[in-house]
Amino acid sequence: MYAYRDVGGRPRREQAVDAYRDAGVPSRRIQDILSINEGREKSGMDLPACGLSAGQAGRQVQSFLYSNQNDHKRNLMSESPQIPHAEEISLFELFEILWEGKWRLAGFMALALVLAGVYLIIKVPVYESKLVYSAEKLPYFIDADEAYADFRQMLFSENIFKDWEKTNPKIIIPFEYISVTEIVDSVIITKEENKKLMTVGFEKGSLNRDRPFMLVKSSNPDILPTADYLYLYMQHINMLLTARQLKMAKDALVIIETRFKDYSAINDSVVNNTLAIDRYIKSVEEEGARALTIFRPRLPKKAVSTALIFVFAIITGGIIGVFYVFLQNAIRRYKAETGMAT
Repeated sequence: MYAYRDVGGRPRREQAVDAYRDAGVPSRRIQDILSINEGREKSGMDLPACGLSAGQAGRQVQSFLYSNQNDHKRNLMSESPQIPHAEEISLFELFEILWEGKWRLAGFMALALVLAGVYLIIKVPVYESKLVYSAEKLPYFIDADEAYADFRQMLFSENIFKDWEKTNPKIIIPFEYISVTEIVDSVIITKEENKKLMTVGFEKGSLNRDRPFMLVKSSNPDILPTADYLYLYMQHINMLLTARQLKMAKDALVIIETRFKDYSAINDSVVNNTLAIDRYIKSVEEEGARALTIFRPRLPKKAVSTALIFVFAIITGGIIGVFYVFLQNAIRRYKAETGMAT
């Protein structure tokens, strides 16, 4: 093996090994670096006559490692196979693919329309009629939401319905149709939505406020008499609700008069509340105001529009058809490329 020149009485190779060790270089790296240095000396690249310091050794190691990493990367790039860029499909090509498969698209849409027609024939249609109501005249201490909640609670009360039934012998709907509950195996449960004759809903009214309504549903297209019957029952509930609120207003007026017998101690707030109650009582007893305004039932219509079902069928069939055309085109191109490669 080629020997380093002696420096200061010690072989230069030993001094280089000590310097690399002081720089923290692993032993296997030291051997690689020494071999490179020996090669340089053989080719006429003389090393300095002085010994290597730890800093010089560290810089030399960094240069060696950097050059080795670059060589390794170049080798990997030269040895690894080049992956061709995927072919880009332009917008025109997409339209061209769809145009070539236009009959397939039309076939899927036609099939979807046929299935929608079969669905409409098989499914029993459901007709709906709305009975909208809103707050009319309420005491100042009752807000609209509270009045709506009391109204619905009274509307689905069996006792109230039975009392009304006694005074209306021509009842065409039993309470079981109106009730939101049913008995199954001696257990009272809430009815499913499709079993309820009436359901509660809300729609946008004036000033962007929600107006509640009762939605009457039936498979019978002649649903209007049923809706009109329920309208009369709702008016009865409205009268009971008004009577209850009127009694509450009178009781509140009595409490105010009892607690504030000395009018000199009454403040403006009490005076305003007393006047508000007086005006409410007068509007109900003398002017015939009611707690709620209940509107006549609207003309029945189908719960789901036939046109909407057909539009949905066309869109769904078109989406499935587009997916099928693109998938078929991709499979055809793949087979063509595979055949050319083989």
